[in-house]
Amino acid sequence: ASLEDVLAQFEAALQHYQQLWDGLDDLDAQAWVIEPTAAPRSVVYRRIALGHHVSLALTLDPAQPWALPLDCRFMGSDAAVAPLRQRLHDNRGCWQAGRLLRENLEAVLGVALPQRQGADAEDASADCAICYAYRLPPAEGQLPAGGEEGESPDINCDNAACGKPFHRRCLVEWLNSDTSTRQSFNTLFGACPYCSAPITVKAVPA
Repeated sequence: ASLEDVLAQFEAALQHYQQLWDGLDDLDAQAWVIEPTAAPRSVVYRRIALGHHVSLALTLDPAQPWALPLDCRFMGSDAAVAPLRQRLHDNRGCWQAGRLLRENLEAVLGVALPQRQGADAEDASADCAICYAYRLPPAEGQLPAGGEEGESPDINCDNAACGKPFHRRCLVEWLNSDTSTRQSFNTLFGACPYCSAPITVKAVPA
């Protein structure tokens, strides 16, 4: 094959993934992408902020970038996540192949995706409400799991009016410093640092 033929094949291969990249580029530009912060073309995973301290992690199928992602995982308080999960289930039929990924997500979930610099940025933030960081460096003597840069917030206040996210380690330290916190076996029972609603956390992850 001539160099011209090889170039044509290469361009055809790139064109095959153009819809995938267009959708991800639009999402990166128009939504609040929590992670990855700077994704190469090969990464088809995104975690985006939805508001009320809820985020959605999704992984696209490069062979079917127009389809509803099979891997969609909501993160946040149960009270805030439940209606979004129900909408995703009920409105799956509204997903249209001709729309951008962001447009489909907004149509199916019934929400406008917030932007990092928008007026609702504080409400959408996934940063820990104790240390105000997203990634928490590994504890001394520990290696980050799975190649991650550090722990991300994975505990949310279940009060629907609060929903603040916390690193497990930050919350454990906070509750241990509060004399009203009770412990039963490996579980700490205390109050949310922001709204004082009941909150529980494993003192040591299982």
